[in-house]
Amino acid sequence: MSFFKNLFGKKEEPEKLPTKGLYGLHLGCAVELSSLDFRILGEELRLSFPGETQLVEAISRTSLGAGSYMLRYYTSDDAIIQINYSGDESEQNVEDVLLFVYDKSRSIATENEWNKVISADFIGSASQDYRERNYHRAFFDESEENVPPVAMTEQVENKAGEKYTVDNFCMLYEREINDDVSELLLINAEESGENERLLSYALGVHLSPSQFNVIS
Repeated sequence: MSFFKNLFGKKEEPEKLPTKGLYGLHLGCAVELSSLDFRILGEELRLSFPGETQLVEAISRTSLGAGSYMLRYYTSDDAIIQINYSGDESEQNVEDVLLFVYDKSRSIATENEWNKVISADFIGSASQDYRERNYHRAFFDESEENVPPVAMTEQVENKAGEKYTVDNFCMLYEREINDDVSELLLINAEESGENERLLSYALGVHLSPSQFNVIS
């Protein structure tokens, strides 16, 4: 998909071995996903799961403020393993592990369209209807008013050693499937390079550490 074109560089992969991060994840590693708990839900989930073995093609680390951070591991099947933590980068400080799979995206060609997309009326509404399901805002859920999207700057590095910055304007939504599973909807407007702007929709779920494993 077009929103992944920056993640995969054309240079040869650096010979230096990557530094392992939380749960052993690192740039270039292979991750085995255990999706049985989700697949048994069938069409109740709108999320289309990627293959069980994923290769990490790019990584990012983002400061969210107040001592909170977000790590993202972008994989070969248009998926993201996202880890949110506070304080030191250690597994005991992890708050959430999320799996997102991009569902669709489109480019944004004009300044007027960009301004519309990043407005509270578009991304920041209290709920979103998507693929015949209704999702409620996970951030600022105590308010029924529209709120501005969350802005964050992502520092990305791909396997070719290329580094670049992506400015994101996003909002997370969710809907409860049962007592154990909620489906997530991440709507994100991103800007990188020379006015390269995209709007993407990704569906996701919460992962437990037992549901993924680094195998190389």
